Amino acid sequence: MKGSGAILFLCVVASCDNHSDYFETIDRHPVMELLGPTVEHGSYLRDSLKLNHVMEVNFKMVASSPVTISYTKNDNYSLLLDKQTIQVRGLKVSENLILISVEDIYRKQYEDTIRISIFDNLPPVAIMDYDITQFDSSYTLTLNGSLSFDKDERFGGSISSYEFVVNGQHYASSSSKLMYSVNKGQTYTIHFRVQDNDLVWSNDVVTYIQI
Repeated sequence: MKGSGAILFLCVVASCDNHSDYFETIDRHPVMELLGPTVEHGSYLRDSLKLNHVMEVNFKMVASSPVTISYTKNDNYSLLLDKQTIQVRGLKVSENLILISVEDIYRKQYEDTIRISIFDNLPPVAIMDYDITQFDSSYTLTLNGSLSFDKDERFGGSISSYEFVVNGQHYASSSSKLMYSVNKGQTYTIHFRVQDNDLVWSNDVVTYIQI
């Protein structure tokens, strides 16, 4: 269901020395400045938001009189507005355009636009490298998956499990490294993947290693 919400803000009007200063002051349009790393040119913001998480945007209001702020409402998100912060919580996977309108008591208006993509979960990315060390006639293969990451770590996502499969033998743990004794002259097929804290697996990474 779409609709609108509104809230009244009181802004201090500076004293004026004469009538011309007064009318110049009340003739100014109100301005809302969004403050955040994803703010683009002008009155425009675009960001992504994980389901059931909150995105917070700070703003500055410049107005010569009390203003009313209204915004589009939708079942896809909830929005909380106070004097310096806009908080949006994602409720449904969706693409959203939130129009925020500012109007002062002289009916002068200003608009900001927030575009938000709400997603459920982003899968992790598996990255593995390796190192071969020799001691006398023995060789050790060290597999390292520590560069793997969760795409939505900004919203609390993390890697919870690492799975190595060496020539068909499975090794899974919370450790990002595996040390494996190998033989010279042999080829080893390594399958590697990671799981995030939402129990979603990455794509499988396959590496062939000749000792």
